[in-house]
Amino acid sequence: MDLFKMNYNLFSKLSKPLAERMRPKDLSFFVGQDNIIKNNSVLKNMIKNNRFSSMILYGPPGSGKTSLANIISSSTDNYFVKISAVTSGTKEIKEIVELAKDNLSMYNKRTILFIDEIHRFNKMQQDYLLEYVENGDIIFIGATTENPTYEVNNALLSRVIVFELQTLSFENLKDIIDNAILNDEILKSKKISYTEDGISYLIKMSNGDARTALNYFELIVDNIESDEKIISEDIIKNILIK
Repeated sequence: MDLFKMNYNLFSKLSKPLAERMRPKDLSFFVGQDNIIKNNSVLKNMIKNNRFSSMILYGPPGSGKTSLANIISSSTDNYFVKISAVTSGTKEIKEIVELAKDNLSMYNKRTILFIDEIHRFNKMQQDYLLEYVENGDIIFIGATTENPTYEVNNALLSRVIVFELQTLSFENLKDIIDNAILNDEILKSKKISYTEDGISYLIKMSNGDARTALNYFELIVDNIESDEKIISEDIIKNILIK
């Protein structure tokens, strides 16, 4: 890799929001959701053994659905394709299925199709997936904040495993913020600390959402002018509530 490309990759990484920079690369860095990724759990064994069934990840915003999908992507030697139900439809699925068939026949590799916000697909679009999920042309992973019992067709629902993610706890979010302070390429060079009332207020504002917590935290740090950045409840209110 030449120097220009190395510098570009570093700049590209550092220009991303904190929440994106801190996405866990593997399960050892994933915080929370012990109910579905504990030792010998179905999902953990899928990731460990690289043998995946079609699934839906259901949970509130910022609970780790996309992060789990990214961990699956980085841990598997299957092809991994990610689309959003907001911007994609049956045309894109058809193209991906054709590619998946080619990958399987030519390289003996399966294709994992991750569809974010699967509840945004209408009944016809969800039905279009059925044949390809059932016959194994693709391994389907859907993510949704809405209860799949009501938002996903029964026929599709019967062909997947549903993993329910929980709202992240106070300790989960505190661990995520502490990890960002210590390990983020930008934050770790700064003098950052917080008071107990400051971290409590920030986490309360985040409503169990890791993405929101990190977005708020980054905004607060960027708006404290002093070199020593002490985050208190009063500081947070002065910055966020104007």
